Amino acid sequence: MGMRIIDTEGKTLYANQAFLDMFGLQKYYDRQVCLQDHYTPKKRPVISNAMARKQRGESIPDNSKVDILDKMGACAASSFIPGMFLWNGKSERQLVYYDITARQQAEEALKISEQNFP
Repeated sequence: MGMRIIDTEGKTLYANQAFLDMFGLQKYYDRQVCLQDHYTPKKRPVISNAMARKQRGESIPDNSKVDILDKMGACAASSFIPGMFLWNGKSERQLVYYDITARQQAEEALKISEQNFP
């Protein structure tokens, strides 16, 4: 599972290797990397809207799905779970990401199978 700790402005304070691998990043502190560039075009406005709502203090779902583009440009389904985390004495946000691509493919195959054999 990928893990990222962000501050209140969304700046990454820490990211583990699994997170970097998911997004095809070399290091988490690269200021020229914009994570939104790794979201599929369809998901970018959805994620931006959710982030704006969160900053306004509104609640957002605890488990969110986002389609990301990996370093090869392939689409991968990912889900993340937000939470709070004590980091250097401050309460920061922790996001845990996991790849759900295989699960989604299996669900789709099952649907097709069920349609073919009622």
